[in-house]
Amino acid sequence: MPKSEEKVKPSQEELQELMIQYELLKREVTNIDAQIRELQLKHNELEMVKQGIKAIKGQSQNEILVPAGAGLYVKSKLVDGKNCLVNVGANVIMKKTITEAVKLINKQIDNAMNVIIKLNEAAEQLINRMIEIEPQIMMR
Repeated sequence: MPKSEEKVKPSQEELQELMIQYELLKREVTNIDAQIRELQLKHNELEMVKQGIKAIKGQSQNEILVPAGAGLYVKSKLVDGKNCLVNVGANVIMKKTITEAVKLINKQIDNAMNVIIKLNEAAEQLINRMIEIEPQIMMR
């Protein structure tokens, strides 16, 4: 094999740098994976909320179970099946129609999916860099 194609073994200092870089990349991929899992949970929660409010659209005076948290539900009577109250940020709550609320949830679902896609792309780039570095580390 000609010398120009021979793989040059990295120096000890270069090897240390590559190992540090590899570990940093690995850590970043782990962080991105955690962010993706959180966003997937949020996405699933939003889908469930959307299904729930669609189910009550147009109904009233029906008894429903309202989650109070930690597996506790309260039996309630639905008074208004056309509107709901939505936290629009900074603890400001606005009355929205069910249709408007579904549109808002769909927008949040789309945003979550777009971020998941971008995070997956970023993780893929980091993993590709790790794949490039790995053979150099193994040459030691």
